[in-house]
Amino acid sequence: MAHIAGTFSHALPGRLVISLSGTFYQGTHRDAGFPNTTGGTANLSIRAFAGPVGSPFYTEPIDRYAPTAIREVDYPGGNVVWNVGTVEVAHVSPTGGIWSYGIDNLRLNLVLRKK
Repeated sequence: MAHIAGTFSHALPGRLVISLSGTFYQGTHRDAGFPNTTGGTANLSIRAFAGPVGSPFYTEPIDRYAPTAIREVDYPGGNVVWNVGTVEVAHVSPTGGIWSYGIDNLRLNLVLRKK
């Protein structure tokens, strides 16, 4: 899984709709010969952001149980440049061996609705 990073700008003001989605996956346990005594379920929380440096707007996190988040914010227009991207909020790793997990098909969509 790779995080998304970029910028957004537009001449017109409006409502910026920020949507984040992805598909959680958890691979099989690989124990390298050691028994899986506790096992467990992994989880990973990711959220999107858009906004000016120092005060971005964030979506609610997505994870294995909630794979989509949407937020609407006012965008000022005037070709103001906003940073956009994703960040990890938290993760839970199962114990006992080596696991692989993450979020596939991570998608960040921005739609500007004119006022």
